[in-house]
Amino acid sequence: MPVKGMATASSNLNILNLLNSSTDYLEKYGIENSRLNAERILCSAINLNRVQLYLNYDRPLTDLELLDFKKRLKRRATSEPLQYILGETEFFSLPFKINSDVLIPRPETELLVESVLTWAKATKKLNSKLSVLDVGTGSGCIAISLAKHIENCIVTAVDISAEAIEVAQDNARLNEVHEKINFSQLNFLNSNDLDVLNENYDIVVSNPPYIAKDEFENLPLEVKGFEPPVALHDKADGYLFYRALADFSPSRLKKDGLLTMEIGLGQAEIVKQLMQKHFTEIKIDADFNGIDRIVSCQFLHLS
Repeated sequence: MPVKGMATASSNLNILNLLNSSTDYLEKYGIENSRLNAERILCSAINLNRVQLYLNYDRPLTDLELLDFKKRLKRRATSEPLQYILGETEFFSLPFKINSDVLIPRPETELLVESVLTWAKATKKLNSKLSVLDVGTGSGCIAISLAKHIENCIVTAVDISAEAIEVAQDNARLNEVHEKINFSQLNFLNSNDLDVLNENYDIVVSNPPYIAKDEFENLPLEVKGFEPPVALHDKADGYLFYRALADFSPSRLKKDGLLTMEIGLGQAEIVKQLMQKHFTEIKIDADFNGIDRIVSCQFLHLS
């Protein structure tokens, strides 16, 4: 007789049966790649990888495992992003813990990290002591990736959200770069908050909120229903942070420094115009889908 409170096996609900039924369940709710979603949720619930899953397809789940799996599966059926359900994701081949306090790192944002590394290599500064400012750090994915790949850099990472800063700090410790990053909670759109950023930076990098307020409701449910609005839109026209970055750069970016930013669909020309007052060289790079995504700027000192 099982001891009270001990997990027991549900003999007729093995891994293969659950995968088949849960795939059908997610398909019914319109979840794309339903089989892969079911696999990853089940892997997380029973602590196996996908190879182990199929090597043990006839393994039954305990009652506790089954309960956990069903809870996660129901969350996915509501369109909650898989990354939040798993509590983790990968960015630039590094592990990151995430929750609904931070934006889910996306593959196109990796291009922002690559733009900085490409610049550092081209200017022969990859091994130099570099000072980096990451505006709107969120999960810390940009700051941490740069700290991991630029040996002698010191990163200042700022965000308006105290909860996001806490997540980013945990990720910095997870990736063993916490000693190279200084995190600070501040509102980059509030000039009074910027007094603490009183040094000159070699690199300013940002993936800011760039969705216009009136476009927010057109976003997919997985985005607008679950990701933090403060990380998605600026409560205005989508350009507030680019204007702030253009105003900030002349006094905080070194003469030979770099400002690089992620932008949204159709924003390249206006962002370029905003930056032309202060930069002599402006480069626009497209993402994997041919959409203009990264704006990189070289600073022109007027003094």
